Amino acid sequence: MKIYFAAPIRGDRSKIETNKFIVELIKEFGHKVLTEHTIKEKEKLVDIENNFGHASIYQRDMNWLKECDLMIAEASTPSFGVGYEAGYLLGINNPFDKNNRKVIILYDKNTEEKVSALAVGNSDLNAIVYGYKNEKDIRYFLKDYL
Repeated sequence: MKIYFAAPIRGDRSKIETNKFIVELIKEFGHKVLTEHTIKEKEKLVDIENNFGHASIYQRDMNWLKECDLMIAEASTPSFGVGYEAGYLLGINNPFDKNNRKVIILYDKNTEEKVSALAVGNSDLNAIVYGYKNEKDIRYFLKDYL
């Protein structure tokens, strides 16, 4: 399965270790991560993306969203990009979408009061929202789902 992993790139990167854990789990379970670059160090990533160009980044990411079988978003910290990507995929993912792709929204229950209510309260039929307390929770959830 091709998975689009969404996490903040230019914003709050405090969950970077969790993001690395999630990407490694996805790969361990035998899936391809289209957006593995999201777990690079921020300075390197921003330099790469600045050289790539904003329009090219947008086009690349939209192509990956159209190509993916599933999106997994780590939504514990605010990110316009992550919200945009999830909304985009859920917006095109309607009952007539032959792919019927899902969006998994993961968030840290220990800091739930800081997480967007739009993420935690998402009741879209193609959204799966899961609050975790630790990496063990993430592992069990993703192992069962993937």
